[in-house]
This record gives sequence, structure tokens and C-alpha cells, in this order.
Amino acid sequence: MEFPQSAKEWQEAIETGLGITAVQGQNYWANSTFPTEKLAAWLAEKYDAKHDYSPQFVPALLRNLQGLLAWTYGNGSEPYWPGSDANSQT
Repeated sequence: MEFPQSAKEWQEAIETGLGITAVQGQNYWANSTFPTEKLAAWLAEKYDAKHDYSPQFVPALLRNLQGLLAWTYGNGSEPYWPGSDANSQT
């Protein structure tokens, strides 16, 4: 049960899983056009509890999706995982 630990590792995982390169992801992020629904579906499938991930892992990713993208493709800091995008402590 391994999961990305850094912004670069998330870029690599998303590229492997969805075919979105780091440059494409940065462009999507800069233009507010990242396919978030596609990303959310992939995260839910890839990191769900049936693959031995914590049942809280996917919900944390999804409630911090914009923070995850800002960290991965922008210049944001790592999201505040116990919270959400709405109450981020960045």
C-alpha cells in the first residue's frame, strides 16, 4: 500500500493513471480547466479501501482536491488533510 508522498510523486501517479503530463497538468491548473471529475473518479478507484487503503484516504483527497492540485501543479503547499479546501490551514 503505497501512495504519493510529494507533489512530484503525485504528478507521476496522475501521469501514469490518467496520461496527464506534468506540463499538461500545470497548464490545466493555470487555466482552471483541470478535469477534476476524471481525477476524482480515478482517485476513488485507485486508492479505495478494497486495495487496503484507509477508508478515510479517498475522502481526504476529494475534500482537498483543489489543494492537491495547487500543491501538485501550482505553487501551493501540501493540503491540510484533516480539513478541507474550505478550511485549509496553508
